[in-house]
Amino acid sequence: STLFGKSSAGGTVTLTGPAPAGGASVGLSSGNLAIVKVPSSVNVAAGSRTNATPFTIGTEPVNSVSPVAITASYNGNRHVTLTVQPPVLNSLTLTASSVTGGTSQPPVSGRVNLNAPAPAGYTVALRSTDASAATVPENISVPQNATGQDFSVTTKPVASRSDLNIVAARGGLERSAPLAVQPPTLTNFVFSPTRISNAGSSTGTITLSGPAPSNT
Repeated sequence: STLFGKSSAGGTVTLTGPAPAGGASVGLSSGNLAIVKVPSSVNVAAGSRTNATPFTIGTEPVNSVSPVAITASYNGNRHVTLTVQPPVLNSLTLTASSVTGGTSQPPVSGRVNLNAPAPAGYTVALRSTDASAATVPENISVPQNATGQDFSVTTKPVASRSDLNIVAARGGLERSAPLAVQPPTLTNFVFSPTRISNAGSSTGTITLSGPAPSNT
């Protein structure tokens, strides 16, 4: 059987014959209590072969695939192996899909989401497919028992539109989200003064929607 961390399942024990008068107390143990927890015992009612109510098996988050033996003891031992899986990347999302380079218009940040709570020390690698237009931290840490973490996206002024992807990677699995980094546009063009004499002069000012890229 397989479970992710911070999940639970029900367990049953089966005797070779009916439990005696007074019932049977079957001992339970986990090969790694830091990862898999079970009660110390489960009762099988007199005349029954299995426990009427499943006992609870609980798991903790792990960084790598972790097989753990669970042992039931009653006139001998029986073992089953429960494999606890580490969380995997479920998705990567961005707060905006298009932004003017070098501005916070609109603000853009990202979030990685996991399919299960993270263990301690869980990191995710990040990259941009066009670092000349947008950058992200090389990696981020997802807090223990959390299922996601936000990160910042920094954009740069561009002369032409850059269609890129922000990529998150962990354990050979990648998730990505598209981002269009736009060049600035002309938002205003004025002269001062607006009226001049034949020998006078006027100064023109243009305003862009964002910082100009180099050589503009």
